[in-house]
Amino acid sequence: MKKFASLKWASSPEDIVFQHKWIKDLPSFLKDRYILKKCPIQIKEVSILKAHGYEVVLPVTREEVKGKSPEYIQNLMDKTIELLKENKVIVINPPREYGDKLSYFIKKANGNSILPIFILPAIIKAASRLNKDLKYVDVTIIDGQNAKTDLVLDILYPQLNYLNIVTSNLHRFKDKSIEIYEDVGLNLQISSHNKKMVLGDSDIIIDCTDEPHIHFYHCKRNAVYFYIGNDNDTVKNILLKREDLIVIDDFILSVQNKKFTTSFCKMIWYVSKPWLNKILSNKYDLESLNKIAKDIKRDGWKVEHFCQYGNIIKI
Repeated sequence: MKKFASLKWASSPEDIVFQHKWIKDLPSFLKDRYILKKCPIQIKEVSILKAHGYEVVLPVTREEVKGKSPEYIQNLMDKTIELLKENKVIVINPPREYGDKLSYFIKKANGNSILPIFILPAIIKAASRLNKDLKYVDVTIIDGQNAKTDLVLDILYPQLNYLNIVTSNLHRFKDKSIEIYEDVGLNLQISSHNKKMVLGDSDIIIDCTDEPHIHFYHCKRNAVYFYIGNDNDTVKNILLKREDLIVIDDFILSVQNKKFTTSFCKMIWYVSKPWLNKILSNKYDLESLNKIAKDIKRDGWKVEHFCQYGNIIKI
């Protein structure tokens, strides 16, 4: 059975369990050497929504990580991954602190890739905060010319009355706009030269781009701006130059009365949902997309909070 592992640093020295108590009293350099050799991680089996895996406490505290050399922490992580692979782990959720500075020879969950899947409940939540019914909300997608854009469009068009696409490639959506009109009667507005007017009228923007741009300059004041691309500098640029925009680049999710990051969700889906790779690689049809949406709703996933640069924000 394929398994996941969620990793975290020890909260305190007391959370690190050694084979012998006297090891804790060793000089730091000897204790470090022992930890690297034996890798005394703590592993607890967990199951969430039929996904099976482990919670792993690493034998270094959050504070200690800051004082260790990058080489030492990398070697410790390599040892940990070796042990986890022996336990049939195929995907991990790295520790939040310092985890993005390490390399991994195993699949690392990235929550950004599943943001499009939760974009509809996110918009519904944002619309309620704007005191608007969904049917009156004007939404604009900024085309990233990627699978994310296509997925967001397919998820949203059956649910909205006002939907626009800002793109530099009008022909990319010519056939799709006809298909959408024939399916639900929605007149998808495809814009290139008049993007200033479109963005200036939009309540909610969904930016799917992976490259720097200046479209955000044209957004109306206090618009909700979902950034689901892969360029962190874009978020930074928007925050610096348009302080009025409500910029959201991640979600906190909830299921079974517990809160999880999108990375954690991606990790457990990776071992339990056969449809995940199909939907992320754009190998789906609308019928299968509806089935996936029902599966997610049946499990009980909800968008609990909005995030910006790793911090929860209120709108």
